[in-house]
Amino acid sequence: STSLTMPSSASASGHGGGGGGGGGGTLRRAVQLASGALVVGSLALALWAPAGTSGGAEAQAGVDVAAAAAVQLRERVEVEGVAGEAHESLVAVARGPPKDEPDEQPLDEVGEARLRWEEHWKETFPGRQWGWEPRCAEAQMSISPEALRSLWVEKKMAVIFGTGAAAPSLRGLEIGACQLPVTFPPNVQMRYLDMFDDTATLRSQCFLKDGTRLPDIVDDAQLLKKIQNATFDIVLAAHVLEHMPNVLGAIFNWLRILRTGGLAFVVLPDLCDLKHPFGERFRMVARPSHFVDEFRRAGAADEHFMDHCREMGVAVSTIDLLRAWSGMGPFVDIFGQNKLPELVDTKEVKVPLSMDPAQVNLHTDAFAKRPHNVHLHLWTVKSVRSMLQAALPLFAEQGVHFRIADVHSAGRTWLNMQELRVTLQRT
Repeated sequence: STSLTMPSSASASGHGGGGGGGGGGTLRRAVQLASGALVVGSLALALWAPAGTSGGAEAQAGVDVAAAAAVQLRERVEVEGVAGEAHESLVAVARGPPKDEPDEQPLDEVGEARLRWEEHWKETFPGRQWGWEPRCAEAQMSISPEALRSLWVEKKMAVIFGTGAAAPSLRGLEIGACQLPVTFPPNVQMRYLDMFDDTATLRSQCFLKDGTRLPDIVDDAQLLKKIQNATFDIVLAAHVLEHMPNVLGAIFNWLRILRTGGLAFVVLPDLCDLKHPFGERFRMVARPSHFVDEFRRAGAADEHFMDHCREMGVAVSTIDLLRAWSGMGPFVDIFGQNKLPELVDTKEVKVPLSMDPAQVNLHTDAFAKRPHNVHLHLWTVKSVRSMLQAALPLFAEQGVHFRIADVHSAGRTWLNMQELRVTLQRT
């Protein structure tokens, strides 16, 4: 895919970038959530507490306010006819953003190898400051059978919109299609969006170089400034989100432009793909609080950019280690036209002590000059779900409600790598 935005103050803030950091205690947070859930302002003001409030009775009062807000919002949703899993966002509003789950599980072999690397080089592993261990051995046990993206999308759409003559006319948008636009049923009128509309630039940024789909909308995929709310029924972005500085800001806007009941399909690289020829499985996954910070705090994504480039340096620094392990020669030019290495089963390969921080830094600098090539974040099924759960109350505060319809890892096909597939529905 092509990256569709560059790290900048404007792009990093998105629609969710305003406002400072958190703080203010349980009661303050509960009142903020209650206010966002249509509780009258006088009630919110009456229960406002100064920063640092921690009294048990006052904190419980704040929780009660948020719960009451959820009841009011639930009644509104029921009146409007949105049922069932739409209540997921209501429950999230009542509970507030989940705290980061402490990474207290016993380390797997990759995690232990990461600690040995830190001890050997006397350096903190890139991404450790916001990272969880991905635990890929556990994740590999839940991979779904392979299916082409078009079949996956068609199946999900059939459940929501029906099929054949019963299916309504729909409007769809694909972001960053490059050479692999997804085929939609004939009842969907598709449009295509990218940051550029000239073939030469798209060829330079898309992974494949021929047959690039030219967009009819030129816009920043993270902000979608040219698209009004509730414009489309379908939004699809395949291998785009990993390039977005403000991940939750992008998802927020992808949901914002959906009509109620519309579907967002998001495809991501699976960090735990054992056959991937790059060393991305040696990276860590970011905790939900990291994405929340980049969503809420203007400039946070800019601050983190070089550290994310260093995480990408880990993936590239280990390419030759994987190639050597499989009996292949060095990879010459990561940005050139050289053929990628044969698929290597890295199941037995742990974070190698021979990964030199100097090489990581060298690749960090190279990627900083080519920001559209950087995978700023990577995920597992579990970390995607955790991130989206954290987004539910944040988006609800700004009037965008959604449900997490599905998150799974899909096995490789002749056309696609192993990838994470996410289905969200606007409610």
